[in-house]
Amino acid sequence: MRHPVAGLLVGAVLLFGAPFASAMRVTWHLSGVVSSVDPDLNSLGVNLDTPFVADITYESSTPESSPGTHADAVISVSFQAAAYSFAFAPTGANRAEGFGNTFQITAGLTPLGLYTPLVQLQLIDTQPSMGPSLPVAPPLYAGTQRTFDIYTGGPTPTAYASGFAIRYSVPEPGDVALLALLGAALIHRRAHDAGAIR
Repeated sequence: MRHPVAGLLVGAVLLFGAPFASAMRVTWHLSGVVSSVDPDLNSLGVNLDTPFVADITYESSTPESSPGTHADAVISVSFQAAAYSFAFAPTGANRAEGFGNTFQITAGLTPLGLYTPLVQLQLIDTQPSMGPSLPVAPPLYAGTQRTFDIYTGGPTPTAYASGFAIRYSVPEPGDVALLALLGAALIHRRAHDAGAIR
């Protein structure tokens, strides 16, 4: 007869592992230099060609809210250039969308301010739009135009970058397996405790 713990393990993998198989948080890591900057940031050391890094994390399985648009897909955004930095979970604009030959991520806070900005990443290419699914890897091709804008108020970006590098990361398979095993241990403990109470 199969050991009850083995059965619990199989059940836990099905219970905890299945959602992670279809849902995946993806982080895009941007790195490059600032192409244009408002003088307000000069006092923080941000000037033309100042190096920057930024992370954008989103849920790749977010369903379409309307054709080509995935509302509330962005989980978090962070940015640093010299002494200027911010990190937030969006409470204002929050969407990832593909239209025509453009893929765009928009995320921000309200009200807008120097440390509560709106950011916009655009990848513009001659390739067709990507359809209903969000990409895991950045849809980059030869000739893809890349822009990253930071708005802190007003119609023009406070800082702007183009031609930067993008790499991506996803959870390691071992992380998903660990979550399943932890779930199995929790189920087994609860079953054991319930048996002890009877």
